[in-house]
Amino acid sequence: MVEKAKQEQRQKIVQAEGEAAAASMLGEALSKNPGYLKLRKIRAAQAIAKT
Repeated sequence: MVEKAKQEQRQKIVQAEGEAAAASMLGEALSKNPGYLKLRKIRAAQAIAKT
């Protein structure tokens, strides 16, 4: 039981670290190329249109 809780805690930490890295990469991409945001909006609109 304790081992499972520790494993879940580690999983949450790894997931949070991954999300932080993704946010950092996204911020860097946006600062280098503002057109990236437009591309993301277009892709999001396409995904919404498919549903």
